[in-house]
Amino acid sequence: MNWKQIRENGVKKFLLWDDVYNIRIDLMLMSILLVLVISIVILFALDVYNHSIKVLLWLSYLVFTLICGGSTFIKELVIAIRKDRSPKSELEKLLENHSFRQLFKEYSTKELSLENFMFYEKLRELVSKYGMNGFIPHETLQQVENQFFKQDSPYELNIPSRTRKLFYALFENYEKPDSSSAELIEYANTTKVSDLYTIIYNDLLTNMSDTQSRLIETDVFQNWYAVFTIQRKQSVIIV
Repeated sequence: MNWKQIRENGVKKFLLWDDVYNIRIDLMLMSILLVLVISIVILFALDVYNHSIKVLLWLSYLVFTLICGGSTFIKELVIAIRKDRSPKSELEKLLENHSFRQLFKEYSTKELSLENFMFYEKLRELVSKYGMNGFIPHETLQQVENQFFKQDSPYELNIPSRTRKLFYALFENYEKPDSSSAELIEYANTTKVSDLYTIIYNDLLTNMSDTQSRLIETDVFQNWYAVFTIQRKQSVIIV
């Protein structure tokens, strides 16, 4: 255990952001549970039956629940509540900056979550090329499917099944015509960029925010943000 890092960065960073899988918290909870169990056994051995045992049993159950996923649930719930309270997330603002996008891409690559950033870039590309109200050609939508939605695709997204179903519903219009090329042309441009954006953006931002929550605790980000803040004050930021 690095006490110097704990003193510099605080217990919160040590327990939460430096430990993605909550292993440290679970180990602490297991130690507490062990102490509680030993205390209960001793009291039973001494034939002591009072409210103390009831309290210890209740605490043991609570700690066991936290070990079995309760602590992770509470952590994710707090993160979700914080996101809902902000009209526009800090991540969305930072992603407008080119240097931050590069930093985020590098960190996502190391964290094996590059697929979220790559799809974000694909959305930016589609908006830039066709406009938010522009139509996506069938061929382009198929490329998006092959890259991000098919099983074992290069950048398969980790998204809820409902979102995946909504995406594949976009293909229904393309599959309907089968009699003439005129009908094919009619159905060829029925999906807007905004349709794709609406379906996936919230889930995408949730995944990226999860990555951001760990990125902002790194020294690399802290150094970058210090420079970014100075440049912003001097109005020399290039996005």
